[in-house]
Amino acid sequence: MHLSSEYHVYNTKRRVAGLEPISEEVFEDKKATLAQQSQVHSQLSEVLYKCQACKKTFKTPEQLEQHKKSKNHKKAEKVYLASHPEGASSMFDNITTDKPLAGSVLSLLSQHS
Repeated sequence: MHLSSEYHVYNTKRRVAGLEPISEEVFEDKKATLAQQSQVHSQLSEVLYKCQACKKTFKTPEQLEQHKKSKNHKKAEKVYLASHPEGASSMFDNITTDKPLAGSVLSLLSQHS
């Protein structure tokens, strides 16, 4: 059990890096501090691109451009433009979403040792 604990793995990485091991109390304090910091900074903004005509979302503008060339999009575009006289300007949206940061507390601790 101890050999697979975050505390043991963290101290093993410290030894490999030539650092002294830390006590379990100090480890828990660091872990709690980083957990609080990661809650505050836990989200990044991610921009997504949406085609309103096809109801599809894309991660990159290149994917959206490729989609615009597809036969299915061109069909859906005609239907969308017929039902939305305001034109093509409202057909595509940029959406900003919140994206949680990846990684465990252990990786955060390793960066702050």
